Amino acid sequence: MHGTSTTPPRKAPGTVARIQQTVAFVVGACALATTASCASVAVYNPEHLAPDELSQIGAVCQTAMGLPDGLYTQHYACVESLSHSFAARLNGGRLLAARQDCLAQGLSPGTAALSDCELPPRPQRVAEEARPAPATALPAPPARSYFGASFDEIRRREQRACAEIGYDPVSAGFGQCVADLAAYLYEADHPVD
Repeated sequence: MHGTSTTPPRKAPGTVARIQQTVAFVVGACALATTASCASVAVYNPEHLAPDELSQIGAVCQTAMGLPDGLYTQHYACVESLSHSFAARLNGGRLLAARQDCLAQGLSPGTAALSDCELPPRPQRVAEEARPAPATALPAPPARSYFGASFDEIRRREQRACAEIGYDPVSAGFGQCVADLAAYLYEADHPVD
């Protein structure tokens, strides 16, 4: 539907099944709950991010990708993929900060002592320093919905989404973020039943 390629991108096993279970749970919970409590049940936070970070990722899925918020499998796939990528970027920042701290203590590269120093548990101070400031304002959603966009336009939106969660386009992590988002969305667009 969104391109002519017959080779799917790398997939995260069971992503659509997990998303469909989450959607079914949310719909069922909403049917049993009042409208006020339904909103609190519907929060999908696969990486247990801070509320402002999760809100930013949801907004990126809406604005950069053109995916409406709601019970769309593609929106949940976008949130899940970008949440994983965001958490991986934070973890990379934590590891880099830990390495810098350990090297400052005089530990040498290639030694077991440096490896022990770099690996968790680390003080919370390191995690907070690695956490980026949340975006203040995101651009308006694209003129066309994700569902009517061409393959090339979707690829550009995937790149924009990864840049908006903090990846530098020249980094290896950026390419992985884009590839993962493409795989999650491909699986959401082409479910195997």
